[in-house]
Amino acid sequence: MSVYVLDNHEFATLATFLVNTTSSEAIKAKGVKSIAHTLREANIQSFMGRYDADSYERDIINLSIESLPDAKEIFFMARNLVIESVEWPDYFKSEAKKLADEILRLSLCPSVAGGTQTFNVTIKEPETAAGNIIHNKGPFGGEGIIVGARREAGGYMLGTGKLSGLVWDVIKLDGSNRNFVLTQWHAESCEFAELDLLPLMPVEAVEGLRDQILEQRLTEQKAREEAIKETQKQTEAFRAHCKTIMPEKTKAIIIANLVEDDSDSMSDYHGSTTKKTILLAWSKHTRDIFSEMRKAAANHPSTAALKDAPDEAEHREKWSMGGGYYLKDGYRHSTGWEVRKVKLYDERSIPLAELAECLQPAKKTQAPTPQATKTETCTQAPDTADGYINIEYNEEKNGVELRFQEKPEGEILESLRTGPFRFHRKGRFWYAKQSDKAEANIAVILGHISKMLTTCKKPHSEKTDEKPAPESNREPATPITMSSILFG
Repeated sequence: MSVYVLDNHEFATLATFLVNTTSSEAIKAKGVKSIAHTLREANIQSFMGRYDADSYERDIINLSIESLPDAKEIFFMARNLVIESVEWPDYFKSEAKKLADEILRLSLCPSVAGGTQTFNVTIKEPETAAGNIIHNKGPFGGEGIIVGARREAGGYMLGTGKLSGLVWDVIKLDGSNRNFVLTQWHAESCEFAELDLLPLMPVEAVEGLRDQILEQRLTEQKAREEAIKETQKQTEAFRAHCKTIMPEKTKAIIIANLVEDDSDSMSDYHGSTTKKTILLAWSKHTRDIFSEMRKAAANHPSTAALKDAPDEAEHREKWSMGGGYYLKDGYRHSTGWEVRKVKLYDERSIPLAELAECLQPAKKTQAPTPQATKTETCTQAPDTADGYINIEYNEEKNGVELRFQEKPEGEILESLRTGPFRFHRKGRFWYAKQSDKAEANIAVILGHISKMLTTCKKPHSEKTDEKPAPESNREPATPITMSSILFG
């Protein structure tokens, strides 16, 4: 095991915490500087013993710690110091070990400082084992502090054998997350060590810590329940909103997920979590088509790069435990964005997501009314352009649509045919992509409409020089039938 020497700031922090927290006048009399040097000397002796060093350069610890970290951080800092000091053969009989043990006890539960501390020096009976340090012999065990015991029905455990039914309530030390976890271990899977990295803990400390953990667990559970309720509320509101803007006959949606890799090669675990979801597009079919996914990816800046992703980004994993069809530049669980299609069996299939801007309802913009000078009453066309033509901008398809009250003719129809507009036979309107060319064409059409509105037909009462066609004196022809031919 490798050994290193902690920095002077850590020694000063531990010594300051001990002087500020302990009720022992003898420890306070030593002072911060003396305690820090004692702890450091044991650490240096461990380092020299591990690497057979003859000397180690020492300096004077003269640091003033103004703010201390929380007690939990102090606990794991002191525990790390003990781990780095045990290579010194005389450590367990040294003054540094006693000081480190006191830091560990006080940081575990600072409320016991100055009060009664009861130690269970015997572990023969379950009721007198609280405060002892035990190790779990299992592959996923570790070290923990006994806080209680209870009896359960006996049984059998693979690798352990028959169980007596004695179960320890244990505070497990999660060093990787610097946290305490309340759990249960069977007595047969645990063992007590004579020389341990942690000292015997007072009963008052472990009982107080157990209450803190249970209270924290209850608080976290309530917070999780509130978060779940809030998420459900937001999801229902989002689904209701989607129902109002979803096109008819929508059978699927295309979404983008921001995936974060949680895989662990050491434990052979492969998995990921979804951090964010974006609803990119609606679909009227359930087929997995990558060209459709690429087109939908362009609807949001976060996934726009997937539109032109290489062919390797098209994943086809429709097999048992596969990932399905999805568009992603990387491995299934690698961190990054993926685009996939989700079938809509009902509204519950819609996940809580950010709605892409292009899926918002299309904004309808009324065209400005041209200022037409009306000198006579027009009988063929309406009085204003907005009564003759309606211009709508379809933001979902980035298009512009022209709807006429009656079929356009003459110069208007000619301008439509020569411009970028095309006629939609089913919808009975003219459409084009939004562009400068389309806007220029609309301006020309509005000019023709304005001209038409100011030019009306002559009134019907006005006389004309046209003569009516002469009436014919011929009698109407008699139709020839087969009976007239045969019988006259």
